[in-house]
Amino acid sequence: MRRIRAALADLVGGAIATTPGGIGSRLRVRYFRGRGARIGNGVRIDPGVSIDNPHLVVIGDDTWLDRFAILIAGQPRPGRETRIVGDNETEIVGRIVIGSRCHIGPQTVLSGIGGLDIGDESTIAAGSKVYSLTHHLRSWTRPEDRSVAFGSQVEASRQSMLQGSVTIGRNVGVGVDCLILPGATIRDDSFVRPGSQVSGSWPENSVLAGRPAAREGERYSPNSG
Repeated sequence: MRRIRAALADLVGGAIATTPGGIGSRLRVRYFRGRGARIGNGVRIDPGVSIDNPHLVVIGDDTWLDRFAILIAGQPRPGRETRIVGDNETEIVGRIVIGSRCHIGPQTVLSGIGGLDIGDESTIAAGSKVYSLTHHLRSWTRPEDRSVAFGSQVEASRQSMLQGSVTIGRNVGVGVDCLILPGATIRDDSFVRPGSQVSGSWPENSVLAGRPAAREGERYSPNSG
């Protein structure tokens, strides 16, 4: 019976995935709420949006999930060698929490497997990726071991992972085509320039740029242009 219900839910989700306009958005909001997502008032969900394990997703009021955004929630798979980085907020592992009045741009990827928290009034611009869990190129403890593969289709014992909850504060802008890596913390009122790669922890009111990103200075300053 559980499999039948899951199959029916998938059929319904597929049927409404590309329905345009306000009607389509309202249908998708109701669908994901029905699957356990906590979705606030005035939320817009555009065509092509995908949410894995919606019961582990929270979306605040008046937030917009733009076309073909991908949200990946769910607990990490066991049995894989994993290095934990960053603050490692264990209470949010597996979950995605998005605040109010946020914009999640088109063709973005948000991975909450290691935990992801996005504050109010923040934007993740088109094509950017936020990963709280990712494969590593080799074993952390056996760097000479050539049996370790970069990918999820081999046995768990042959995979090596990097995991860390990601926190993006209030009023943060992440420009187009950025990559936010596990364990990153970008505090309130900061901005990440397009094409940047961010890891580590950064103070509030920062402008970050580069691959890897460095702090250029303050976002809000009387001397800023």
